[in-house]
Amino acid sequence: MRVRITADAEMRPDGEMRPGAGTRRLTLGRVIHMSITMPRTASVRDLRNRFPRVRKILEAEGEVLLTESGEAKYRLTPYTKPPGKAAVGVDYWARLTATQPVPITAAQARALHEENRGER
Repeated sequence: MRVRITADAEMRPDGEMRPGAGTRRLTLGRVIHMSITMPRTASVRDLRNRFPRVRKILEAEGEVLLTESGEAKYRLTPYTKPPGKAAVGVDYWARLTATQPVPITAAQARALHEENRGER
């Protein structure tokens, strides 16, 4: 698409603009129309064939209306993960001491040692 910005241009009888002395030409790829109050729309075909572009619009705008046969049918919004429960910390020392046997006293240790030693 070619856009002409003119300072002094003349209109030809066939509707063509005749550039004047102060004419500059600016070439643009595409024109994107955005509305401040209206959410952006995309068709189901756009969603299927041009998803990366629809995703960029969704990330920028926060909402995209999906149209089917020219009528807005669905609202596409980004997924937000619901807040989960905080993980409960594990008390490893309590788990370890719960599975350990009760330690024996010094007297019980001596008695066990003497029993194991036998008669020498």
